[in-house]
Amino acid sequence: LVQGDASMLAGLLAEDCTLVSDGGGKVPAIARPIAGRDLVAKVLVKYAQIGFGQYELKMGRINGGPGLVIYDLEGRPLQTVALECDGDGSIAHIYVQRNPDKLGQIPSRDAGVFDA
Repeated sequence: LVQGDASMLAGLLAEDCTLVSDGGGKVPAIARPIAGRDLVAKVLVKYAQIGFGQYELKMGRINGGPGLVIYDLEGRPLQTVALECDGDGSIAHIYVQRNPDKLGQIPSRDAGVFDA
């Protein structure tokens, strides 16, 4: 992602992929849903480049499906990213949760495997 190759990421996304973000009015988040493989890929690449080196990722399960938690360098959760795949395994929906009130149950970075 940080290398700027949106086309490589787009290959993992369904053609009608959507990205939804919730900051709860407390932290910055994407204001409206984003739709379409190419646009979603471009947005994700841009955000990865902006924050590169300022966070750490940990993969696990979010709401029963694949996802990851993004932590700040002190180990505090900044956001979750939940992925929902379609029948052929492409990523159909991406749900980004940034609202700090909803991140309280996320384990610390140093905890074992998580299932949030």
